[in-house]
Amino acid sequence: MASTTKTSPSSVVVDANVVIAICAKEPDKFAIATAQIQTYAMDGSRLYAPGVIVGE
Repeated sequence: MASTTKTSPSSVVVDANVVIAICAKEPDKFAIATAQIQTYAMDGSRLYAPGVIVGE
């Protein structure tokens, strides 16, 4: 009898620099940061952020 292994989504801690790059639309970092967040989202990852991001 074949069985499948259930895997849980990975967890990713988002660095404040990524959020700043996205919010400020920094020309040299915006595309890279946005693409990485989209990749994590498409993979079903759970995104976590330190409390300091709320202040940003």
